[in-house]
Amino acid sequence: MKKAIRLSIFLGLVACISTIALAAVNYVTSPIIREFQDAAFRAAVELAFPEAGSFEVIATEEDVYSNYIVSVLQIFDNDGETIGYIYEKSVPGFGGAISYVMGIDIDGVFTSFNVLSHSETPGFGARIVTETEFEERLVNNYAGNPVDILTGATATTTPIIRAVGDLYQDFLTRR
Repeated sequence: MKKAIRLSIFLGLVACISTIALAAVNYVTSPIIREFQDAAFRAAVELAFPEAGSFEVIATEEDVYSNYIVSVLQIFDNDGETIGYIYEKSVPGFGGAISYVMGIDIDGVFTSFNVLSHSETPGFGARIVTETEFEERLVNNYAGNPVDILTGATATTTPIIRAVGDLYQDFLTRR
């Protein structure tokens, strides 16, 4: 009985120390990770609309209750005219959430597709990042046109293609 109590106290202390250590690491690394994510997002916006003068966040996930939308940015040229929208979305993939940014110009043509983060299987679902084939199917394509999935990466590309359709429907309500 005495040995069980000692073991329980020891395990409790190990759990407390581990929790404090993880919290400290999270506290130190969170700002660095967020800064990296912000830089990747800014680069994706610049890639989608290099001629952009400014942008305004017009919706966040609190405003949009479906379609896996994280945020929507309205993009303006230097004269203040709307030239398109940037959608940040997060959809469930095979290995976990896939976060990406997609640009759509005012005419309904996709201008970019950039994956910000994913947990997909290397060689299969990760092909959405490592190969340009899927991006080429989307970019410079009219948003209403169908897009084929990647062979061997069905569980990854299918939710993205469905979300692209939802994105297009949301775009139609905004323009």
